[in-house]
Amino acid sequence: MLKSLRDLIKDSFTYGASSLAGQIIGFLLLPLYTSYLSTVDYGIMAMLAILTSLFPIVSSLGLTNAVFRRFNLHLDPKVQQDSLSTAYTSILIISILLLLISLFFHDYLSVIMVDDSSYKNLVIISLFSGFIGSVLAVLNVILRAKRKVVQLSVFRIIQLIITIITTIFLVVFKEQGVSGVIYGTFYGYLLTFIIQHLYFFKLIKIKIDLSELKELLNYGFPFFPHRILTYSSVFIIQFLIKEFIGLSESGLYNIALRFTLPLAFVVTAIQSAWVPIKFQIHRENPRKSSDILSKMMNIYFIFISLSCSILLLLGPEILRLMTSIEFHEAANFLPFVILIPFFRGIYHVMGTGFEITKNTKPMPLVSGTGLIIIIITSIALSNYIGIYGLIISVILSWIVQAILLRGFSVRRFYVKINYKMLLRFILTLIISSILIFVVQNFKIDYRIMAQIMIFLMSVSIISIYSIFFIQKEFKSIYGYNDKLDYIISKFRSVKNKL
Repeated sequence: MLKSLRDLIKDSFTYGASSLAGQIIGFLLLPLYTSYLSTVDYGIMAMLAILTSLFPIVSSLGLTNAVFRRFNLHLDPKVQQDSLSTAYTSILIISILLLLISLFFHDYLSVIMVDDSSYKNLVIISLFSGFIGSVLAVLNVILRAKRKVVQLSVFRIIQLIITIITTIFLVVFKEQGVSGVIYGTFYGYLLTFIIQHLYFFKLIKIKIDLSELKELLNYGFPFFPHRILTYSSVFIIQFLIKEFIGLSESGLYNIALRFTLPLAFVVTAIQSAWVPIKFQIHRENPRKSSDILSKMMNIYFIFISLSCSILLLLGPEILRLMTSIEFHEAANFLPFVILIPFFRGIYHVMGTGFEITKNTKPMPLVSGTGLIIIIITSIALSNYIGIYGLIISVILSWIVQAILLRGFSVRRFYVKINYKMLLRFILTLIISSILIFVVQNFKIDYRIMAQIMIFLMSVSIISIYSIFFIQKEFKSIYGYNDKLDYIISKFRSVKNKL
């Protein structure tokens, strides 16, 4: 278990290094960007990002999920080669067809996404970025499957550097505004596309093995509607805010999302490392894999709960420091927006064990239910509490999806979860978010003091329950030792007094 935990931490750190670098640079550049871009510009960027992100999901047909599984469970190099070549060629053909169809309707897409056909050139560039991203997705999956985390991080850092340099040049020196951001993103995708294909030159072959394609689709296709629905659940709020409230508010929501990136970084980095490691654990030690995965999942809940508490304390004040006054209203959204990556992180690990079996058909049911929850609750709540109702609907959607996915997973491969501890963490963080939201309108001295008190309360509660959980794990792994018993007894005394 400890070896697997070390591998998870190591790979998570390596996966996250490039993302963390991007977030740090992104934070440092926010004062610059908010000086050159308006809230409406951020709204336009968010809407066009939907096109870029949706393109790889539609074009993959779930093949990337299937390739990942084939690489982990089948060690025959020929099977791996056929799987990669078939998936790559299939996705390349589908992506070209999808790009041609999308370009034909680019005027219509411009009106739908930003209510203005004058942005059609930016729509075209966003579609080309999505096309490149869909092809790169296959190559990135192979790097993840082989746990080539360093190489993958290097490619991400290269893309990050190219994107930032070109974006700063176009936005600041050429004063191209939102166009500079969209073109900068495209150039980052394009040059990374060229570099990665040079790296994979000998591995990639343009061919389709029909029997292999059938095998990949049998496993992967249920992930296609699932990923479409999941993506829709994530970004439909951005679209609804634009439709019902306005592009400016959509931009404020986008800014608030940017300040959840530290927590989203933790969740994404661990998730990227978690998927191949759990396959490896099950393959190498199938009899004990359930117990090992259980311990790792519970430690993960502790980690993201503490991360969420820290972000609740720092997020609103950093947002005010790093942006112009036009964007400060986003600090009011942030305490609730922070809960979105937290519950998304819980959702991802609730499916542990689900992917090990071949039956993935329930996945669209899970994500479809999540989308229905968003539509119903957003309509019901937005009339009363506006944008906050839309944010709450996303949180509820992730909670419902996590419950459903857990229900399907335990029927396939049971992994024990400490629900008592997890529910205490969730309740603590929800109360903390509400309190942080309430104090946002206080004067600065009282606001900061209140936020520190709320932070100390939440971290103390989470830490106390975490220590009791870890104590039990140490007992099962090492047995008790006197010093540990003494420390635990002191915490039990504090808990009884509280």
